[in-house]
Amino acid sequence: MFFDLIDFLLERKVFGIADLALEYIVDKNTQRYLMAEAKVRVLQKRFVDATNSLKKLLATNDKDQQAWILRGHAFFFMNNLFDSEECYIKALRIK
Repeated sequence: MFFDLIDFLLERKVFGIADLALEYIVDKNTQRYLMAEAKVRVLQKRFVDATNSLKKLLATNDKDQQAWILRGHAFFFMNNLFDSEECYIKALRIK
């Protein structure tokens, strides 16, 4: 129980720092920012926010295999298996 509390507090602190770091970035439309934001949101289990960031990223570069895979993961964790599979298929078609 004690270690669960420590893990929870550390996780909360790390996620807070990640959110703070994302706020300092001025241009929030770059592919680098959108990918970083999506990765943080997946770790935070904010899957809808992750898929929204990846949708913006893929609108400008639909050949980004890593983005399709991460979007597939986010949809999978939301129990949206159809969209998850579609993302994985698109990722496979890139290579």
